[in-house]
Amino acid sequence: MQETWSSDLAGIIAATVAELAPNFAGESIAMLAIDCHPWHGTLALCVLTESECADDPELRDPAEMAAWRFFECSEGVDAWSPAFALAESMRAAYDAADDSAAVAGSYLQNCADALAHQSVSDALSKLNVSPQFRLSITHPDVGTEYFGP
Repeated sequence: MQETWSSDLAGIIAATVAELAPNFAGESIAMLAIDCHPWHGTLALCVLTESECADDPELRDPAEMAAWRFFECSEGVDAWSPAFALAESMRAAYDAADDSAAVAGSYLQNCADALAHQSVSDALSKLNVSPQFRLSITHPDVGTEYFGP
């Protein structure tokens, strides 16, 4: 079930990146991250630009993503709409679990697997990514990075 969840998310990410790409024309992208909160049932795609990093190098830390100009840039994007059902199923699994921490970790890893999917790599080719570009999915409470350097 979670393997399907991850591949479904990968398709949603790829479609969302493709839909957002024109908004980032002329921008160099430093990071693409997923903000994931299994206990709230929320997922969001976030983008950090190199121009933001030039103004504030501390923004390269994924823990600072709420301060990014394009935090939750997937909000309102048509291609992202199916992610709401995935987020709700994630929250239901978290709420039903005996070991909610393990379930949260599993979904964070599934987000990392989705970011690593070939369809996401293909979609990223539509963006001007910086030489330091990276993908990130970080546990928002403890800082464990599931996909990163």
